[in-house]
Amino acid sequence: MRIRYQYFIVISLLLLFVFGVVSVVLSHKADKGINNMRLESERVLSLAIIEQYEQRGYQLAAMSAGALTNPLILQDVDAIGELIHALYAEYDISQIYVYDKAGSVLNDGTSEMKLSGSNILELHSDLKAIPDKLVVHHEGDSIHFFAPIQVFDETIGGIYISLLLTSLTTQLDNLQATLITNGQIIRSETQQSLLIMGVIFIVLSLFASLFLSRRLSAPIVNLTEQLVRVGRGDYEAKIDITRSDEIGDLAAAYRTMVDDLRKTLITRDQLDQVLQSMQDAVMVTTASGKIRMMNPAVTALLDVTESELLELKPLEFLDLNDSERAVLTQTIERDGAVMSQLGLVLRGNNGHKHVLFSVTQLGDANGFRGETLYVFHDITELKKAESEIRRLAETDSLTGLSNRYHFKSLAEQALQQAQLDQSLAAVFFLDLDNFKRINDTLGHGVGDLLLKAVGQRLSGTLRLSNIGGRSSPEDLITARLGGDEFTILLPHLCHSDIPSLVAKRLLKALAEPFQLTGYSISITCSIGISLFPNNGTDVESLFKYADTALYKAKHNGKGCYQFYNASMGIGDLNHLAIEQSLHSALANGEFQLVYQPQLSLSTNTIVGSEALLRWYHPVMGSIPPDTFIPIAEQAGLIIPIGEWVLRTACKQAKKWQKLGYPAMRIAVNLSTRQFEQTNLASMTADILQETGLDPHYLELEITESMLMRNVEHAIECMEEIKDMGIDLAIDDFGTGYSSLSYLKRFPIDRLKIDRAFVSDIPQNGDDTAIVLAIIAMAHSLGLKVIAEGVETKSQMEYLADKCCDELQGFYFSPPLLPEEFTKLLKKQNFVLPSLDQAD
Repeated sequence: MRIRYQYFIVISLLLLFVFGVVSVVLSHKADKGINNMRLESERVLSLAIIEQYEQRGYQLAAMSAGALTNPLILQDVDAIGELIHALYAEYDISQIYVYDKAGSVLNDGTSEMKLSGSNILELHSDLKAIPDKLVVHHEGDSIHFFAPIQVFDETIGGIYISLLLTSLTTQLDNLQATLITNGQIIRSETQQSLLIMGVIFIVLSLFASLFLSRRLSAPIVNLTEQLVRVGRGDYEAKIDITRSDEIGDLAAAYRTMVDDLRKTLITRDQLDQVLQSMQDAVMVTTASGKIRMMNPAVTALLDVTESELLELKPLEFLDLNDSERAVLTQTIERDGAVMSQLGLVLRGNNGHKHVLFSVTQLGDANGFRGETLYVFHDITELKKAESEIRRLAETDSLTGLSNRYHFKSLAEQALQQAQLDQSLAAVFFLDLDNFKRINDTLGHGVGDLLLKAVGQRLSGTLRLSNIGGRSSPEDLITARLGGDEFTILLPHLCHSDIPSLVAKRLLKALAEPFQLTGYSISITCSIGISLFPNNGTDVESLFKYADTALYKAKHNGKGCYQFYNASMGIGDLNHLAIEQSLHSALANGEFQLVYQPQLSLSTNTIVGSEALLRWYHPVMGSIPPDTFIPIAEQAGLIIPIGEWVLRTACKQAKKWQKLGYPAMRIAVNLSTRQFEQTNLASMTADILQETGLDPHYLELEITESMLMRNVEHAIECMEEIKDMGIDLAIDDFGTGYSSLSYLKRFPIDRLKIDRAFVSDIPQNGDDTAIVLAIIAMAHSLGLKVIAEGVETKSQMEYLADKCCDELQGFYFSPPLLPEEFTKLLKKQNFVLPSLDQAD
């Protein structure tokens, strides 16, 4: 039987079978669809009715809550009852009650008030808290609504309403009966339609079978013709056969084969263009190792001609020794590939380039490996960039020396080696003396040139020095830590005398003048030295101890070197502990002012007091001012401390005046840094205004040494203060070597004779002469004189006899706390001990 008739019979039977299956499926789907439609209709209508009930409940609850927003109504139980009865009468409500903001029921609309006083959280277990917004939920045949009663966003109570769903249930039952009746009608009509369609389908399927049998046999002839054309090399032949049977699969397979053949021809041309334009060097070798194919990048990378290249094997390009080349060859043979390996390739001019290379053996599906693919990626520029980045990260940009971080890394390595070798090492910290003066006077440009020249001279001196015990000059590490600080590491020392010799050579070398842009600059430096392993075995310890020794060298007069010893650490620890504690002492209230009276010798009365600062540390106890004030000066903390002293003293003076005691001046000492402040006058004026103290009752004490540091600035600053009405006194007069020509220019009111001249009068002739001279000179200039440190009767009598104006000292009173000083002021008629009173 011909294939066309076979197709006819098979297709007819298949179509009949399909019709039967489709009829059953459609009938089933129709029944299912009718049931689903009925159920969905019931659900949608039920939801619509329930939503209607909910909307009704929402409106009813909101309206009722709005009617109760008047707090007066909410407090009137009868009024609430009337509202509830009105709602019962108009709406089908199963239950309603009103509650306050605590949830207690105020009225439930019943005459018995059964729920009155009950809490809604107990009545409704599903409630976790008193509702602050409209809440609705279903329960059985009812819908419950809780509506808060709010006035200006504050909940003052709420109303509960429950609606019955009895009428909803009746409506749903009627709806269900109607939908069932309609579903039966639709099912009957659907079955009749399927029967009519079946007859029509059988007739049409016979005609379709004839048509399809002819159409199925036609592609076989077409496919045969097209394959004959492909076999003759015509790859443009179109096989437009799309079927899902074996013929279609066969046509698709042949179409794929033809497309692959066509793409393969195109890819070969493109591959050649790609290889020719690639920057990476690519080559393929035969099984014997001869180059079969390569791109132009290969000759450019190796700097050889193509003819020279053909005589070499790829592995001979790499800079490898025999063992390395053997290992690489074995790896390729074992694994079939080596991916992304770093290496060097030799060039024709004896140079080299860094490459990243891969080797892959090419094979077929059976595992045969014949040819080998080599790819070389030139990373020489990348290596140069990495090297430059590393150099910038490790080098000081100004001097070209190592920076702090690179020096630390190298020092750690050197110390590890020194520990293994059991050799000595030394760390030098160098700091240029008074370098800031160079920057301030000649400018930072000259300062940078000087730092660069210092770095060069350090390196040159160390290269020229014959330092015993070093393995090579490269072992020396010189770095700039920052600013004008340099550091040097001397490893592999054979004995401990070498650091002293090197330090002396460095001091001598740096003492030679530097010739910079027309300037001849002479400098000195200070050097601190720590030794390994004597002072420490780690870099951090050696750095710290070298820095401590440098500080000691600076303290000893600069221009010298100093080795670290353990005694330095103790002093530095105390210094550091005090400095750290000073940072928080003011905030913690550890400072206190005491006041020492100043008496007039002519009236025998208190005319003033000097405010003296005391520090009571919670751990270290009382710390003397001579100890912590210089540290505060150095750390820059004296400015806020001095401001606190001035403010506190002015407050206390004003307090005594308000208590009714005679107005007297308060004397406050100024530190060097305070006196050099540009805003000293404005700061003082602000404090006086804040405390309300008259400027005439404030006296600022300044030492001679402060005035002589910069006379013109001192005069300008003093005149500005003096114009405010504040008194000025020179403290510790006689110790600062001030010139009389300057003294008469200073706008001062009082000289304070230093206690060093008072302590030995009248026995010491030199001291008595100095005191007499100071008193005479001050009176001739119209100045008052006050003597400090008066501790004996003889001292007081002598000063009174020589017309000294005032005195201050332990003979009369030590410094007192404010409360004790107040008790002293209460003695209204207090006078000095009589001159004939025994000591």
